[in-house]
Amino acid sequence: MNKDRGTIKWTSMMLPEHVKMLKDFYEEIEQETKPELDEQMFEMIFLGIQEALEFRQEVDLKVFEHHKRESVKGIITLVNYQQRYILMTTTGHMKKTISFDQVIGLEVV
Repeated sequence: MNKDRGTIKWTSMMLPEHVKMLKDFYEEIEQETKPELDEQMFEMIFLGIQEALEFRQEVDLKVFEHHKRESVKGIITLVNYQQRYILMTTTGHMKKTISFDQVIGLEVV
């Protein structure tokens, strides 16, 4: 029976540039496209944001950032309509600024 090291023997032939290219390739495959929101859905999200701001409710804000859907949980502390951003205090007591263009959903916790 032939004892083989499997893929271990080939890893020494991988240059750091190759590893980086493979990592970039797999990240590119996993990228998502931003969902398009119609005007009615956009208005419903921002009515929920305004209500959460007024009553200091904790929300789970769905955002599209770095070609991925992400979730930010916390309390909305400011909505700036002129500069189009939302300021949140996350559950970890960190401040996070979110652009209106990144928002794709809202859920009140």
